[in-house]
Amino acid sequence: LEANKEKFKNRERYEKIENNIKMIILKFTLSYLNDQEIEAKYVDYDTEKIENGYKNIDVQLIKDLIYYISKKCNNLYKVKLMKLLWYIDNLYYNQYGKAMTGLVYTHQKMGALPIGNEEIMKFNCIKVEEIINENSDEVLVGYHIKPNEDYEFKGLKKDQKKIVDEVLKKFENYTTKNIVEYMHEEKAYKDTKYNEIIDYSYSKFIKIWRKTHFKKQRYVL
Repeated sequence: LEANKEKFKNRERYEKIENNIKMIILKFTLSYLNDQEIEAKYVDYDTEKIENGYKNIDVQLIKDLIYYISKKCNNLYKVKLMKLLWYIDNLYYNQYGKAMTGLVYTHQKMGALPIGNEEIMKFNCIKVEEIINENSDEVLVGYHIKPNEDYEFKGLKKDQKKIVDEVLKKFENYTTKNIVEYMHEEKAYKDTKYNEIIDYSYSKFIKIWRKTHFKKQRYVL
Protein backbone atom coordinates (compact mmCIF):
# COMPACT_ATOMS: atom_id res chain seq x y z
CA LEU A 1 0.00 0.00 0.00
CA GLU A 2 2.82 2.41 0.93
CA ALA A 3 4.52 1.81 -2.43
CA ASN A 4 1.36 2.93 -4.25
CA LYS A 5 0.59 5.84 -1.97
CA GLU A 6 1.18 8.46 -4.65
CA LYS A 7 -1.43 6.84 -6.92
CA PHE A 8 -4.20 7.76 -4.48
CA LYS A 9 -5.65 11.12 -5.46
CA ASN A 10 -7.99 11.01 -2.51
CA ARG A 11 -5.96 11.19 0.71
CA GLU A 12 -8.98 10.30 2.83
CA ARG A 13 -9.54 7.06 0.89
CA TYR A 14 -5.88 6.09 1.32
CA GLU A 15 -6.04 6.62 5.08
CA LYS A 16 -9.27 4.65 5.32
CA ILE A 17 -7.73 1.66 3.51
CA GLU A 18 -4.57 1.96 5.60
CA ASN A 19 -6.54 1.97 8.85
CA ASN A 20 -8.62 -1.05 7.73
CA ILE A 21 -5.46 -3.00 6.97
CA LYS A 22 -4.00 -2.09 10.36
CA MET A 23 -7.17 -3.23 12.09
CA ILE A 24 -7.12 -6.58 10.25
CA ILE A 25 -3.47 -7.12 11.20
CA LEU A 26 -4.19 -6.17 14.81
CA LYS A 27 -7.15 -8.58 15.07
CA PHE A 28 -5.12 -11.40 13.55
CA THR A 29 -2.18 -10.71 15.88
CA LEU A 30 -4.37 -10.59 19.01
CA SER A 31 -6.12 -13.81 17.99
CA TYR A 32 -2.81 -15.54 17.35
CA LEU A 33 -1.35 -14.40 20.69
CA ASN A 34 -4.47 -15.55 22.53
CA ASP A 35 -4.20 -18.98 20.90
CA GLN A 36 -0.58 -19.17 22.03
CA GLU A 37 -1.59 -18.27 25.58
CA ILE A 38 -4.08 -21.11 25.92
CA GLU A 39 -1.64 -23.59 24.40
CA ALA A 40 0.98 -22.43 26.90
CA LYS A 41 -1.42 -23.24 29.74
CA TYR A 42 -1.60 -26.80 28.40
CA VAL A 43 2.13 -27.38 28.34
CA ASP A 44 1.74 -29.90 31.18
CA TYR A 45 -0.86 -31.78 29.13
CA ASP A 46 1.04 -32.12 25.86
CA THR A 47 0.82 -35.90 26.05
CA GLU A 48 -2.35 -37.95 25.91
CA LYS A 49 -3.51 -38.86 29.41
CA ILE A 50 -6.74 -39.38 31.36
CA GLU A 51 -6.78 -35.73 32.46
CA ASN A 52 -7.19 -34.49 28.89
CA GLY A 53 -9.21 -37.47 27.73
CA TYR A 54 -6.25 -38.89 25.78
CA LYS A 55 -6.48 -35.99 23.37
CA ASN A 56 -4.06 -33.11 22.87
CA ILE A 57 -5.80 -29.76 22.90
CA ASP A 58 -7.22 -28.74 19.51
CA VAL A 59 -7.73 -24.96 19.55
CA GLN A 60 -9.22 -24.78 16.05
CA LEU A 61 -11.79 -27.46 16.88
CA ILE A 62 -12.70 -25.71 20.13
CA LYS A 63 -13.36 -22.51 18.19
CA ASP A 64 -15.55 -24.29 15.67
CA LEU A 65 -17.39 -26.10 18.46
CA ILE A 66 -18.07 -22.92 20.43
CA TYR A 67 -19.19 -21.09 17.31
CA TYR A 68 -21.62 -23.92 16.54
CA ILE A 69 -22.96 -23.89 20.11
CA SER A 70 -23.40 -20.11 20.07
CA LYS A 71 -25.37 -20.37 16.82
CA LYS A 72 -27.65 -23.03 18.26
CA CYS A 73 -28.19 -21.65 21.78
CA ASN A 74 -30.26 -18.62 22.52
CA ASN A 75 -29.31 -16.54 25.55
CA LEU A 76 -25.98 -18.32 26.06
CA TYR A 77 -23.75 -17.29 28.94
CA LYS A 78 -20.20 -18.26 29.91
CA VAL A 79 -21.10 -20.56 32.81
CA LYS A 80 -23.57 -22.59 30.75
CA LEU A 81 -21.13 -22.80 27.84
CA MET A 82 -18.43 -24.27 30.07
CA LYS A 83 -20.82 -26.94 31.37
CA LEU A 84 -21.94 -27.80 27.84
CA LEU A 85 -18.30 -28.29 26.82
CA TRP A 86 -17.77 -30.65 29.76
CA TYR A 87 -20.80 -32.78 28.91
CA ILE A 88 -19.88 -32.84 25.21
CA ASP A 89 -16.33 -33.93 25.93
CA ASN A 90 -17.43 -36.63 28.35
CA LEU A 91 -20.12 -38.06 26.10
CA TYR A 92 -17.65 -38.12 23.22
CA TYR A 93 -15.10 -39.83 25.47
CA ASN A 94 -17.62 -42.55 26.32
CA GLN A 95 -18.30 -43.14 22.66
CA TYR A 96 -14.78 -43.06 21.23
CA GLY A 97 -12.34 -43.41 24.14
CA LYS A 98 -11.02 -39.88 23.50
CA ALA A 99 -12.26 -36.43 24.43
CA MET A 100 -13.41 -34.22 21.58
CA THR A 101 -11.41 -31.10 22.44
CA GLY A 102 -8.55 -32.07 24.74
CA LEU A 103 -9.69 -29.54 27.35
CA VAL A 104 -8.78 -30.25 30.96
CA TYR A 105 -11.51 -29.44 33.50
CA THR A 106 -11.20 -28.42 37.13
CA HIS A 107 -13.64 -28.40 40.04
CA GLN A 108 -14.89 -24.85 40.63
CA LYS A 109 -17.76 -23.24 42.54
CA MET A 110 -20.15 -23.41 39.60
CA GLY A 111 -19.10 -26.81 38.32
CA ALA A 112 -16.50 -28.00 35.83
CA LEU A 113 -14.39 -25.23 34.31
CA PRO A 114 -11.71 -25.81 31.65
CA ILE A 115 -8.18 -24.57 32.11
CA GLY A 116 -7.77 -21.54 29.86
CA ASN A 117 -11.40 -20.46 30.10
CA GLU A 118 -10.46 -16.77 30.05
CA GLU A 119 -8.62 -17.26 26.76
CA ILE A 120 -11.59 -19.22 25.42
CA MET A 121 -13.80 -16.20 26.00
CA LYS A 122 -11.45 -14.14 23.79
CA PHE A 123 -11.72 -16.49 20.82
CA ASN A 124 -12.55 -14.74 17.55
CA CYS A 125 -15.45 -17.14 16.90
CA ILE A 126 -17.71 -15.32 19.39
CA LYS A 127 -18.66 -11.89 20.61
CA VAL A 128 -18.98 -11.41 24.36
CA GLU A 129 -21.03 -8.77 26.12
CA GLU A 130 -20.58 -8.07 29.81
CA ILE A 131 -23.95 -7.95 31.58
CA ILE A 132 -24.22 -6.42 35.06
CA ASN A 133 -27.12 -7.56 37.24
CA GLU A 134 -27.82 -5.27 40.19
CA ASN A 135 -31.18 -6.80 41.13
CA SER A 136 -29.71 -9.00 43.85
CA ASP A 137 -27.97 -8.21 47.14
CA GLU A 138 -24.66 -8.18 45.31
CA VAL A 139 -23.58 -6.97 41.90
CA LEU A 140 -23.28 -9.96 39.56
CA VAL A 141 -21.48 -9.94 36.23
CA GLY A 142 -22.45 -12.29 33.44
CA TYR A 143 -20.91 -12.80 30.01
CA HIS A 144 -23.46 -13.06 27.21
CA ILE A 145 -22.18 -14.94 24.17
CA LYS A 146 -23.18 -14.52 20.55
CA PRO A 147 -21.61 -15.94 17.40
CA ASN A 148 -19.21 -13.77 15.43
CA GLU A 149 -20.80 -13.82 12.00
CA ASP A 150 -17.47 -12.91 10.40
CA TYR A 151 -15.83 -16.06 11.74
CA GLU A 152 -14.76 -18.63 9.14
CA PHE A 153 -16.44 -21.77 10.44
CA LYS A 154 -14.52 -24.88 9.38
CA GLY A 155 -17.36 -27.22 10.35
CA LEU A 156 -17.72 -30.25 12.60
CA LYS A 157 -17.41 -33.89 11.61
CA LYS A 158 -20.58 -35.96 11.49
CA ASP A 159 -19.76 -37.87 14.68
CA GLN A 160 -18.86 -34.65 16.50
CA LYS A 161 -22.02 -32.87 15.40
CA LYS A 162 -24.19 -35.75 16.53
CA ILE A 163 -22.75 -35.70 20.05
CA VAL A 164 -23.02 -31.92 20.28
CA ASP A 165 -26.62 -31.91 19.10
CA GLU A 166 -27.54 -34.55 21.70
CA VAL A 167 -26.11 -32.46 24.52
CA LEU A 168 -27.70 -29.24 23.25
CA LYS A 169 -31.07 -30.95 22.98
CA LYS A 170 -30.82 -32.18 26.56
CA PHE A 171 -29.97 -28.78 27.99
CA GLU A 172 -31.72 -26.44 25.54
CA ASN A 173 -34.23 -25.23 28.13
CA TYR A 174 -31.82 -25.16 31.07
CA THR A 175 -30.86 -21.80 32.51
CA THR A 176 -27.36 -21.25 33.82
CA LYS A 177 -28.65 -21.88 37.35
CA ASN A 178 -30.36 -25.11 36.25
CA ILE A 179 -27.30 -26.61 34.60
CA VAL A 180 -25.05 -25.63 37.52
CA GLU A 181 -27.38 -27.34 39.99
CA TYR A 182 -27.59 -30.36 37.69
CA MET A 183 -23.84 -30.74 37.53
CA HIS A 184 -23.44 -30.31 41.28
CA GLU A 185 -25.22 -33.66 41.60
CA GLU A 186 -22.68 -35.45 39.43
CA LYS A 187 -20.28 -37.92 41.06
CA ALA A 188 -17.49 -36.15 39.19
CA TYR A 189 -18.25 -33.00 41.16
CA LYS A 190 -19.06 -34.58 44.51
CA ASP A 191 -15.91 -36.74 44.59
CA THR A 192 -13.48 -33.94 43.75
CA LYS A 193 -12.39 -30.88 45.67
CA TYR A 194 -12.02 -27.22 44.73
CA ASN A 195 -9.36 -26.71 42.02
CA GLU A 196 -8.82 -30.46 41.55
CA ILE A 197 -8.85 -31.85 38.03
CA ILE A 198 -12.01 -33.74 37.07
CA ASP A 199 -10.53 -36.40 34.83
CA TYR A 200 -12.44 -38.34 32.22
CA SER A 201 -12.68 -41.52 34.29
CA TYR A 202 -15.79 -39.97 35.86
CA SER A 203 -17.60 -39.84 32.54
CA LYS A 204 -19.06 -43.33 33.03
CA PHE A 205 -20.90 -42.13 36.14
CA ILE A 206 -22.67 -39.19 34.54
CA LYS A 207 -26.32 -39.59 35.46
CA ILE A 208 -27.86 -38.57 32.15
CA TRP A 209 -26.29 -41.41 30.18
CA ARG A 210 -28.23 -44.53 29.28
CA LYS A 211 -27.13 -47.52 27.20
CA THR A 212 -28.74 -48.16 23.85
CA HIS A 213 -28.55 -50.73 21.10
CA PHE A 214 -25.63 -49.02 19.38
CA LYS A 215 -22.50 -51.08 18.82
CA LYS A 216 -19.87 -51.20 21.54
CA GLN A 217 -20.58 -48.97 24.51
CA ARG A 218 -22.79 -46.28 23.07
CA TYR A 219 -24.28 -43.62 25.30
CA VAL A 220 -26.85 -40.98 24.46
CA LEU A 221 -28.77 -38.42 26.41
